Amino acid sequence: MSHRIKQLAINGEGFLFDPTSGESYTANGSAAMVIRGLQGGKSIEAIKADLAENYEVSTSRIERDLADFLAQLRLNQLL
Repeated sequence: MSHRIKQLAINGEGFLFDPTSGESYTANGSAAMVIRGLQGGKSIEAIKADLAENYEVSTSRIERDLADFLAQLRLNQLL
């Protein structure tokens, strides 16, 4: 995992700041949960379980949306 994800500052409203690039982002609740999980060293499986516990969506939807979000993080060189 890139160290950049660990450097992101995130507040309670989902505002993210990348001190390396100066970029800022906005994350919804589930995206913030994923980022905090990654920053805390959680596995993808543990993050999936957290999402399933907190959101009433199917496992397949969680897996698809998580894969899409992780791809976005990679595209932005945050992961």
